[in-house]
Amino acid sequence: MIFLKMPTPMKNLKNALVLRQLYELKNLGYRYIDLSIVDDASEEKAVLPNNLSHLNNTINQCQLCDISKVRDAILVGEGSSEADVVFVNFKPSMVDSSNKSIVSGSKGEMLKKIITNVLQSTPQQVYITNLLKCHPKNDKEIKANEIYSCRAYLYKELEIIKPKIVVTLGIDSFNYLTHENVELEEVRGKSIEHDNFTIVPLYDLAHILKNPSLKKQLYADLLELKRLMDQKC
Repeated sequence: MIFLKMPTPMKNLKNALVLRQLYELKNLGYRYIDLSIVDDASEEKAVLPNNLSHLNNTINQCQLCDISKVRDAILVGEGSSEADVVFVNFKPSMVDSSNKSIVSGSKGEMLKKIITNVLQSTPQQVYITNLLKCHPKNDKEIKANEIYSCRAYLYKELEIIKPKIVVTLGIDSFNYLTHENVELEEVRGKSIEHDNFTIVPLYDLAHILKNPSLKKQLYADLLELKRLMDQKC
């Protein structure tokens, strides 16, 4: 297992919440915003609940971006609130949205088998979530404000759960979580130490389903992940 140190620390939750506030003000029609007002209000208004149930209620009421106007469902995380391992997908699929479940379809079944057969755990013992909480219909291009509005929710989930390992599935999940801009092959299967947890980037499972020849590489990465779990969990 190769260990890397993040060259630039991830922005904290407070900064993500302030950015979320800015997009909320923009959606209300503000064109020019006095940043000092946002900063003064950040301690009181830029706050998310400190337990998953209340956080999910907040997410279920979110209207911060254009996706919220056309979504079929909001998909919050599933699994243990005390999980040592958190899996982070980038966005829900159309199948997930239709089934109103974050772990559904062929990709969901593959993830369940990975957790059970390779990692020797259960879906109930880990936590599975998405960076984006709604499926963008018609595979529309995702805008920056849609990502940044949701990212604060992910940061809060991780703050509440306090996992030892965060597994990012696909390069978008990794880059938006860490503020990096790298190719997946640069980081895939490696252990990247963060202040509070270790990040392990893996292939997006939808990509594996389209490219079965990569299963061998994925399996090798999963064995390294299992070794890390045995050490830390």
